[in-house]
Amino acid sequence: MFKKMLIANRGEIAVRIIRTCHELGIATVALYQPADRGSLHVRLADQVVELGTDFNDGAAILAIAQQVGADSIHPGYGFLAEEPAFLRLCEQAGIAVMAPPASVVERIQQRGSQITSTLSDGGTPPLHRVFVQILADQHGNIVHLGEREGSLRFGGMRVVEESPAPCCLSEEQRRGICDAAIEMARLFDYVGIGTVEFGMDESGMFFFTVFKARIQTDHPIAETISGIDLVREQIRIAAGEPLGYTQLDIKLRGCAIACRITAQDPNNNYLPSPGVAKHVRLPGGFRVRVDTYLYDGCNVPAEYDPLIAKLTVWGDTRAACVARAARALDEFNISGVTTNLSVLKGIINDPNFVDGCYDSQLQIQPANQENTNELRDLAIAAAILYIRRNQSFRPAAPERLQTGWHRSSRRMGES
Repeated sequence: MFKKMLIANRGEIAVRIIRTCHELGIATVALYQPADRGSLHVRLADQVVELGTDFNDGAAILAIAQQVGADSIHPGYGFLAEEPAFLRLCEQAGIAVMAPPASVVERIQQRGSQITSTLSDGGTPPLHRVFVQILADQHGNIVHLGEREGSLRFGGMRVVEESPAPCCLSEEQRRGICDAAIEMARLFDYVGIGTVEFGMDESGMFFFTVFKARIQTDHPIAETISGIDLVREQIRIAAGEPLGYTQLDIKLRGCAIACRITAQDPNNNYLPSPGVAKHVRLPGGFRVRVDTYLYDGCNVPAEYDPLIAKLTVWGDTRAACVARAARALDEFNISGVTTNLSVLKGIINDPNFVDGCYDSQLQIQPANQENTNELRDLAIAAAILYIRRNQSFRPAAPERLQTGWHRSSRRMGES
């Protein structure tokens, strides 16, 4: 197992990786830029280094890893995981990267693009996008953790995903698409954590779109229904350990829904909404998970991905899962920055989504109003301020009790 890992990313995924590393006894080194000096991943890491360039500068990141004595690098969601030149430099330096070997990534990029151009016409976007999560070790063992639906995009990114796909797959299609993902992994001699993506057109025909050779933002969905820690498995695979289980050992239970909370203004073309997060209240309860770097007073930079939190919930049925997601979103409260929570609530409560019959054409109009919790807090603060300005908070006896009549009447009653 590795001794020290450099986390070449930031935000919630860096927090996620650091926590798993600590559970495995691996020391962590966090990179930061001035804008996220106080971020949670910087506070949790064993060692921190300021990055004078950006997170895509592979040469600089490799140099830092060598300087701090790291034997491994985790790029998180970063594209360095799919950059053959960077992977090859790390291989030559004897530093493991939580990613497939450079030769595998090159093969995926070359042959994958050929398959995509053959199977898709590049025209109308697919009505459904279905992703299959796979794990492949260095010993030829490959398994999948089911499929997830990710057709809903708002503000330039997927915002709500769920597993299993609710309406576009028959059981036969589900088995077929998962088997196809396994075969794709074997075709590329894949090693590591990856996602095989498929599209579905109006006729119900599925076609391969892309092979993502890195851990994905929506990976908690697969973790929730399978009980498998994908970051832990990613590290174990890179260390040469076998999976230790087969497809028959994997039991996928219930339904999981994930919502991406972003610092964007849905009423202003989803423009970024940087600032200082205040009054951060995260939802909780049974089978509710929040991945985030937020805390009261933390900075939400303008320079990075607007993703600030991910909410993932589980239910034994889809109806229970939808109800839990709606409740958890209602509990979510973040002030100081504008978020897409209004859009997420609109999706979860939309009749088409509740029924599980939706596709990429689903349209949701965000509520054009301020956060109700924030308005309530402002109203309370205004009321307190009014009282302080117009009344005394010092206890005082009413004037009628200062005349003495009540004391004399008591004595007369006692006589």
